[in-house]
Order: sequence, then structure tokens, then C-alpha cells
Amino acid sequence: MRSESSSDPYPLPATRYPLSPDFLVVGHVTRDLVPSGWKLGGTASYAAHVAAHLGQRCALLTSAAPELDLSTLLPCVEISCIASERGTVFEHFFAGERRIQYVRDQAASIGPDEVPAFLRRASAVLLGPVFGEVDPSLVSSFPGSLIGATAQGWLRRLEADGRLSEGHTADLAIEILAGRLTALFLSEEDLDGTPLPESWISALPILVVTRGRLGARLCIEGTWWQMPAFPSREVDATGAGDAFAAAFLIRYHETEKPSDAARFAAAVASFVVEAPGITGAPTGAQVEARLQAHPELRLSRL
Repeated sequence: MRSESSSDPYPLPATRYPLSPDFLVVGHVTRDLVPSGWKLGGTASYAAHVAAHLGQRCALLTSAAPELDLSTLLPCVEISCIASERGTVFEHFFAGERRIQYVRDQAASIGPDEVPAFLRRASAVLLGPVFGEVDPSLVSSFPGSLIGATAQGWLRRLEADGRLSEGHTADLAIEILAGRLTALFLSEEDLDGTPLPESWISALPILVVTRGRLGARLCIEGTWWQMPAFPSREVDATGAGDAFAAAFLIRYHETEKPSDAARFAAAVASFVVEAPGITGAPTGAQVEARLQAHPELRLSRL
């Protein structure tokens, strides 16, 4: 057992303690109401499930109602759940291809005091809020970790009728994330036509804007690049951006090469859209085979 320095800001017990994960996801899992009942949703669910299937020792820090059996729903993920009388519930409707979402209930928020000591030593961390539940100041809770975040849940507001509106970029205090966040991920849908703030570009090393079938745009140290999408038979596009974010951080942590991370992430996302819900997560071997089948799909400068 390793010894803990007295100067460690987050000391672990001197006795037995859990292993710190390779990959940690922070955010609410959701019960998404659909005509047939409900399905598991939320960035946290998709990202954690994908990371586990890619061979990561993955942990999830979330808050949910007691009746949601996460150990059964996400059996390969180590769950740390903040007690909450209520869970986060979304209801989804579609107008053509546009998704309209309503918040029907919400679990407890997640702040720095809720992070167990062993999770603070995760190799890589993805903050994945769905509706403001993750405090951006959590970036300071992981002093030695590679940290990424999905912006979606920080750009949403609740309208009077319970509907979520997107694109509120002014609501994200980017100065809190600057200096600790390596990559910020969002979709064109999250922006809802709002221009990407220049302050984000100057504050963060990597910005990723996913574009569905059109792939993704990446701003790396101020320069814009394009990553095309891999061919796929789309069944359900939900969660593809979350899968991209998780896969990008995993490969970037391994190689420190944004070009490798972008290719790997795009290949992973191409599997996720081929199956409903979280069931499309691929193995590492499947991803490598798809990468080898399409050597022409690479990051190119815009």
C-alpha cells in the first residue's frame, strides 16, 4: 500500500481504500421518458458505459433516487451515488429531427464536498452535466488528472413550461475552467445558433464541436481542424457526442496527440449510433478494426 504525504490535500485512510479509477465521469444519470416507458440516459450513463467497454477501470459519481438500480443498469462501472430523494427525469419529444426536452424532476447537485478522496486521483475525468448539476469548480478537486467536460448542461435554461432551452453560452463562467480543463465538448445543437464565444477559444487548449453526420470541428490551440464521421448505419444518434468526449479523453491521455484522439473518438461514436440507447458501445478491438478499415479519415486543417 502506498503511503500518503501529510501535505496531501485529500488524504486517504491509512487502512484499506478503493483503487482510484482510470476514468471518472461526474454527472446525473437520467430516466428518459419514452412512449414505451423509460430508458437510461444522460451524458454520465453513455460516457461511463463507453469507457468501461473500452477497457477502462471506470467510476461514476452521480446522484439518483434509490429506486434506480445503477449497479444493474451499469454493471461494469463503479458507482458512487449521492443520496437523493428524487432522480433526474427528462421527457423527450421530436419535431422532425429536432429534439424537444422537458425536465420533470431533478436529483441533488454535485459539488466539491461530494467527491470521495479516492476519486480525486482518477487518471482522467469527464464532467458531464445535463442541467447545471455539476459545479464547474470541481475542476479544482482533481489536481493531477486530465480533465474534460461536456458543456451541454451548463448552457441550458428551464422555461416556464418546463422545457429546456439551449445555447446560453453566457451562463458558463469559462474563467473557472481555464487553466485546469484540457478539452470542452459540445454540439451544434447545444449552441442552438449562438456563436462560439472567442473567450472560450483563448481560454481552453481544445474545443470540440460535434456535428452529427458531418463529423466534428476541433479548435486546437487556436487553430481549427475538421474530423469527418466514420461510415455507420444510424439507428439512434443519442449519446454519440458523449461517447466522442469519453473516447477522446481516453486516447488523448494515452498518446497526448489530438489527431489520434479525434480519429479514435469518431470511430467510437460511429458504433454508438448503430444501436439504441447505451447498447452500441464497442470494444477496443472493434474500434481498432474500424480505424484500420478507413485510413483515409483523418484530422485535416480548415
